Amino acid sequence: MKRDTLLARNQPRLGYALTALVVAAAGVSASALGADRVVLCEEFTQLTGLPCERAGLALERLVDDFPDSLALVQIHVSGYPRTTWGYYRFFDFYNFLGTPSASFDGVDTAVGAYSEIQVYNLYRTMYLARLAVPTDVTLDLSAVHISGSTYEIAATACVEPEGIGKTMRVYVAQVLDHWPPFPTYHRNGLKQMAGTADVTVAAGDCQDVVRTFTLDSDSWTAKPDIRIVAWAQEPLSTALAEVYQAAWKGWPLVPGDFDADGDVDLADYAGFADCMSDPGEAPSPTPPTTAQECLEAFDIDADADVDLRDFAGIRMSN
Repeated sequence: MKRDTLLARNQPRLGYALTALVVAAAGVSASALGADRVVLCEEFTQLTGLPCERAGLALERLVDDFPDSLALVQIHVSGYPRTTWGYYRFFDFYNFLGTPSASFDGVDTAVGAYSEIQVYNLYRTMYLARLAVPTDVTLDLSAVHISGSTYEIAATACVEPEGIGKTMRVYVAQVLDHWPPFPTYHRNGLKQMAGTADVTVAAGDCQDVVRTFTLDSDSWTAKPDIRIVAWAQEPLSTALAEVYQAAWKGWPLVPGDFDADGDVDLADYAGFADCMSDPGEAPSPTPPTTAQECLEAFDIDADADVDLRDFAGIRMSN
């Protein structure tokens, strides 16, 4: 990169104010935009340089602090493990000049890192500001196991019934947490990006974007770190372009794959039997299996138990 340290800056999105005006003019109340927002952070970095280390450590902390409402994609733009998509996203879409550079929801950006605490506080402020912005878009991810290490991923973008129909560009990426393995602060490193799709969704409707990923050996040997990250964004060729919604899905990609071997078979059903609980009660599996592991694999309806409703959901998904 030409410069490793640039002045951190926050670029407020004028379009956010315009969006609020459009919503008001359309007679849509803020309460109608009722979807829970997941904030997308794209961080552009490289393997060397103290500023990148500071930003990486700050993001590692941020991801741990807000695991459910922050979707991170860490993109290397110099040497290994640079991707072509990430390179052009950095230079052509955002027109960044140095690393580390971060974008929150495509509209608020920061460049440089003077200290770990300084950049953490900046990133946290930007994240919380975007989290508070109402959205009428939902985005859900599901997966089907094709064969071996190949999966079909469906990103379903919807607009709330009382929202405003819009055209969105849907991105779907496969990332690998804690990769590259050195330096150790890396999180959700970009492995591959599928082709984007522009979808027009009316209020109360949904559109599916389906993409196929074959996981490489790095990913397949570190299955618990596999993540799928997707986002729906304004269909523009350059920033600033607002991300309406983001989502991420961890391993197992297929519901019910308790032993994380890429399929659902008798071994997984045995795990389900051990995890099964009464409706409304937390699982109490045989150690060393934990209740959280049971919920992550089997709680299909996200009601904090593992019961026959979840079993039916697993059968339908497979």
